[in-house]
Amino acid sequence: MLRFEKATWQAGHQSVLEELDLTIPPGQLVVMLGASGVGKTSVLRLSAGLSQPWSGRVVNGFASTAMVFQEPRLMPWATALGNVALVLEGEEPSRRAEIAAAWLRRLGFGEGDMGKRPRQLSGGMRARVAIARAFATGADLVLMDEPFASLDLGLRRNLQVEVRRLASETGVAVLFVTHDLTEAVSLADRIVVLAGRPARIVADLKQTPPDRLSAVWEAAAALSTRPELESVIAGLGA
Repeated sequence: MLRFEKATWQAGHQSVLEELDLTIPPGQLVVMLGASGVGKTSVLRLSAGLSQPWSGRVVNGFASTAMVFQEPRLMPWATALGNVALVLEGEEPSRRAEIAAAWLRRLGFGEGDMGKRPRQLSGGMRARVAIARAFATGADLVLMDEPFASLDLGLRRNLQVEVRRLASETGVAVLFVTHDLTEAVSLADRIVVLAGRPARIVADLKQTPPDRLSAVWEAAAALSTRPELESVIAGLGA
């Protein structure tokens, strides 16, 4: 379990996050929704132990944590298969390629694409390699920092479905940050809304992701009209 207990964080002399209380249990896909620059990435850094709170506590009780960044951050000299195999150091060398290939197949890779280097792959395929690498680590918490922000709508929708499926199949907890309301609705078991300066959690909403794209838009429209969220939703395009 990941727990924020009255966690506060500053960048220089500027207070970014103030008294965050948040719990991520095993097996839940939580989306943190908020405008660009509000502090969502800071929450991920605290979750991963890359930063420490100025006050309060962040307790990561998961055995292992992996992260998917806004850019895939693939090794340019390694193939798609090699990029995933790099995180499998605990496996026998003869098994690494087999396991890496299995993860890439789960994310739609054909055999011919596994030998390609990142520069030979589309943006969507590079994102798939980054996702496969994170899940292949065996982590029980995966942190995702707007990994589809640079992709077109169709690719984003496909990858949202893939992440939702992988989280369900593996039982891994996921904390996914975005400033896209429809993306939040597409993915989340819970939507946590971060707003203000310094930022606080202003809403924590349970939901069931719709199966159809039309239902996603309907649910997002309904969420945007909630009185307590109207001012927050208005700033999400920033």
